[in-house]
Amino acid sequence: MPTVGYRANMRVDTKQLLQEAEGLTGMRLRYIVAPLAIAASLVLGAGVSAQDGPPSPSAGTMLAGGLVSTQGAAVGPDGWLYVTEGGTGGDLDITPDDAPAGETLTFGLTASISRIDPATGDKEVAAEGLPSFGFGDEGGGGLADVAFIGSRMYFLLTGSPGETGAVDYPNGIYRVNDNGTSSLYANIGKFNEDNPVDFEDAGPTGNPFALEARGTTFYVTDGNYNRLLRVNSANNIDVVASFGNVVPTGLDVKGTGPVLFTEFSAFPHAPGDSKVVTVNVPGG
Repeated sequence: MPTVGYRANMRVDTKQLLQEAEGLTGMRLRYIVAPLAIAASLVLGAGVSAQDGPPSPSAGTMLAGGLVSTQGAAVGPDGWLYVTEGGTGGDLDITPDDAPAGETLTFGLTASISRIDPATGDKEVAAEGLPSFGFGDEGGGGLADVAFIGSRMYFLLTGSPGETGAVDYPNGIYRVNDNGTSSLYANIGKFNEDNPVDFEDAGPTGNPFALEARGTTFYVTDGNYNRLLRVNSANNIDVVASFGNVVPTGLDVKGTGPVLFTEFSAFPHAPGDSKVVTVNVPGG
């Protein structure tokens, strides 16, 4: 099972199970970025200062439980919290071209986005029937993050084995339509195939990890190609900045200043190696 990170929103921490795959190098998540299919919880941050050290296990108050394979979260225009639930994969077996022997990916429309009342923790389905990739009974994923432009909801898909041609859901940004269906907004997998990197263990279509909107422009971190991408309102994709093996993950684009993102660091992710980085835009 590939390595999984956690995604922390400014107002809410989405807790995930971190599990390292034996022999994995450089956190190259080729097929899927998602936690195991476990019941996750959302916990309000406790506001502990750096001098105090990490919060104790009892810090914070549970907001909502029963979430499955969560990774990304965002506060919507209605003030509710929107959380991606990666689903459980599905019944369609797919073998990516470069998959290890005996490793089969499954696909199904089992992912969803939940809408949670921040005052009560009540949960509703905001979108369902979304693409999910998984490894058998170990659960699924693929929905990396969720973001809004105005009242329109978008999600970021990752983990797609697009090179097999078996599933027509490439890595990228998808728009959630009024009728509940989703449509491809920006094909990041194709962009990565057309603009490859020379990392030895880079996957064919990258690993889009986090999605944020500033105005009508999206920013995306790619934890496999080690880049910060920008997608404008015309669906044009370009590279804002490229990095070495630092594994860009969490992202924040609030205001008009630099973009901030977290570096997960290369495998085996030694304590102290991770960083928060600012990137000037548009200069990179």
